[in-house]
Amino acid sequence: MKFWRLLGVSLFSVSLLLNGTNASMAAQPFEEDLLISLPEGIWIRGTKVKLIDTKSCWAKKEKPVLYGKVGGKFKPLAKGKLVESPECDGKQPYEAVYKFTLKDGGGAKKLTLRSGGSAAGFATYKRTVYSSVSEFNDVGLRLLGIIDDLVTGGSNSSDSPTGGGSFGSSSGWSGCYFNGQKMWGTVKVVDYGLADFEVKIDNLLPDLKVKESNLPFSCGEWKFIDYGLADFTIKFVNILPDFTIKFVDYFPGR
Repeated sequence: MKFWRLLGVSLFSVSLLLNGTNASMAAQPFEEDLLISLPEGIWIRGTKVKLIDTKSCWAKKEKPVLYGKVGGKFKPLAKGKLVESPECDGKQPYEAVYKFTLKDGGGAKKLTLRSGGSAAGFATYKRTVYSSVSEFNDVGLRLLGIIDDLVTGGSNSSDSPTGGGSFGSSSGWSGCYFNGQKMWGTVKVVDYGLADFEVKIDNLLPDLKVKESNLPFSCGEWKFIDYGLADFTIKFVNILPDFTIKFVDYFPGR
């Protein structure tokens, strides 16, 4: 199982890189422990972070400053240190290195950054910021649960995305499975005829919180399609549903 957990970490890193992360930045958390290695390009609020400006070269007298877009406006986050770089030469032999504790950002949102100075233009970076180590760990745990579930086939597994017992429960739910069907993936809505499941929207006490996603890999993440084969089909009803759902922007699942 150790092999599959390492595979899960690799897949998690790849998915983050595909969403626009960059290897020039890394965060170094403290106090709390990470359950999986933190991929390059991810920052966590309240931790010490580092950014090396790989897009600009600097002269000795320049003073680099890193700005972050917070509340719709750019504000200075840190002053940079000039370090000689083999990538830079001539009159601008230095690169800018920023080290500071991140106080702004969070909620797994994109943070836009600008590295610039008195004579230099701006180099722009975008990074993903989690509000805490615990929030990042939750994402990692969900991914590792999915990897384990793929290995075990999902049957009676305590490592499914949200845990749970056997498929034989009276409610039909077992972790993030309903009647044996995983509740993430591609979904097709049926207006007429039979569907795999009849669902009702309930914004108060839903059985499942659903987030629309182009890359569904976690419990409650659905990609709606109009054509082709779907993982399962649903029909919206007002009475006697198989289960209830609520659409959310963050934290899908049970």
